[in-house]
Amino acid sequence: MADESSHVSAGPPPQYRLDAVSITLTRHSGTPSFPVRRVSLSGAGSATLERDGQSLPFRYPPKDMLALLNELHRFRFFELPADYSVRYSVLLRDDGVVQNRALRVADASSTSFCFAAGDFKKCVTYGSQGPRELEELAQRLWSEAEGLARSRPPGK
Repeated sequence: MADESSHVSAGPPPQYRLDAVSITLTRHSGTPSFPVRRVSLSGAGSATLERDGQSLPFRYPPKDMLALLNELHRFRFFELPADYSVRYSVLLRDDGVVQNRALRVADASSTSFCFAAGDFKKCVTYGSQGPRELEELAQRLWSEAEGLARSRPPGK
């Protein structure tokens, strides 16, 4: 396979330091009385799981961050639309005119998946109809973060 040095114009810079990377995954319940859940990962190796009003630090190995970055590129995360929380449809009116409609449920739960490296930032927000691959990755990251936060606090 040839090394392609060009990159998608909407993507991250062609080169950046791993320790400058951060990935944040945030779940908004849609109900103000339920706290936000968040996983914050740093390419420098530190990470935090926020849930139930607690902040649990843990280590996230740089090799795992590199694998995560490769996975984001594999399913073209940087080319995804920024917002999947609006559902679009069309309807045919009685007069024969097609009308576009957009539906946003204000109190629906959503997930934001954000990547940052230096000045570049890309976030994708989605709900229950969001991209399957991104939700599967998010589920895996939640599970990994829970396990790592319980078993390996920072510095251990």
